[in-house]
Amino acid sequence: MRRILACLVPTLLVLAACTDSDHVVVDELGDQFAGADTDTDKATDVMLSISNDYRKCVSPLCGGVFAKRTNYAKVRCDGAWRTECYLADLDFSAASVPPGYDLLSVRDAVENGHVLLRGTIVKATEGAAAGLNVLLVSEVWLSATQAAGEGVFVSITPSGIYCISAPCPNFHERRVNSTLSATIADIDFAPSGATDEQIGAAIGEAFTTGLIVVGYRYTVYANGASAKGRTATQFFTQLEPPCMVTGCSNQVCADEQVMTTCEYLEEYACYAEAECKRQEDGQCGFTQTPDLEACLAAFGADQN
Repeated sequence: MRRILACLVPTLLVLAACTDSDHVVVDELGDQFAGADTDTDKATDVMLSISNDYRKCVSPLCGGVFAKRTNYAKVRCDGAWRTECYLADLDFSAASVPPGYDLLSVRDAVENGHVLLRGTIVKATEGAAAGLNVLLVSEVWLSATQAAGEGVFVSITPSGIYCISAPCPNFHERRVNSTLSATIADIDFAPSGATDEQIGAAIGEAFTTGLIVVGYRYTVYANGASAKGRTATQFFTQLEPPCMVTGCSNQVCADEQVMTTCEYLEEYACYAEAECKRQEDGQCGFTQTPDLEACLAAFGADQN
């Protein structure tokens, strides 16, 4: 299922009856409506597109990454508007990332695909990078495929609108690094080359932790009505720490080590074969399968 159209409830996805992704339409989130670089949102915490620095000189003067402001030609750097900004290092202390994630991790990810970083550019005051630009990273977003993303970058979240028929504007899209926004009824993932499994996971992210899509506006037609849609030439999901089994008796599924009291309950044995993963609400937890539920019920345990 490459093209989805969400209606009624977030989990109900049906194919669009008819779409016309070749139809030329006005994209109100497009560059022509975004304003000049200096007129846009001046928030210091911005989304940045990242590329590797392949210059050959002494680190940290070289060997970091270059950052461009996503959706725009220039980024604020060293007190001026520049086409790109050299970052000697990345500080992940405020970001939700796996342990050990660092500048090298980003460079490897850039080499194998695409990376977006949200953060604030500052001057390092100590260490080897003192006096150079570093990024205080708050979010890391990784692409789903190797496709080259073309079009407008937008963040996708639920619109809060539910319908009984298509087309239904279930998604809210906001131009990245801008306040421009709209509601859409369809996302055409075909241009990204993503698998059905990747698309399904992406829709789940759109309704929980959010999704970033880069693509073009088109018109969706269904049931005698029309609505806005966006192609996904590429899409990004937020990097988060992997879930782990923790607690004194391995009875907790979380994204970090958790300290618990050490009394042992027989029901904890049920979790030995359970799957610990991020659930539909975006939180880590044991997947509630029939076997797990039956095991917990046998011990009279609360399954909520």
